[in-house]
Amino acid sequence: MKYPTYDDRLYRCTVRRSVRLALDDGIIKKQPCEVCGLLDVEAHHDDYSKPLEVRWLCRKHHLDLHKALRKAGLWPAYNDKRVFIGVNSPIEEN
Repeated sequence: MKYPTYDDRLYRCTVRRSVRLALDDGIIKKQPCEVCGLLDVEAHHDDYSKPLEVRWLCRKHHLDLHKALRKAGLWPAYNDKRVFIGVNSPIEEN
């Protein structure tokens, strides 16, 4: 597994900041958790090259997703493999 470099982490921080700014400016709006419908959600990026394309997940399901990615050996560098994984679905190549 490849671990992110400092530049990778800095890029991801910049992308997460762009989501916060877009929320503040009303460009995007939080949606309910795509798994359970809870309103207290976090943004998850499947692809950091698309900064405002996020999946809204509650904390539990966001952690479940990252746990599944780690178990599959795809996290923290899963974006390099260009895969999508659902919280309750098998790994599928894009």
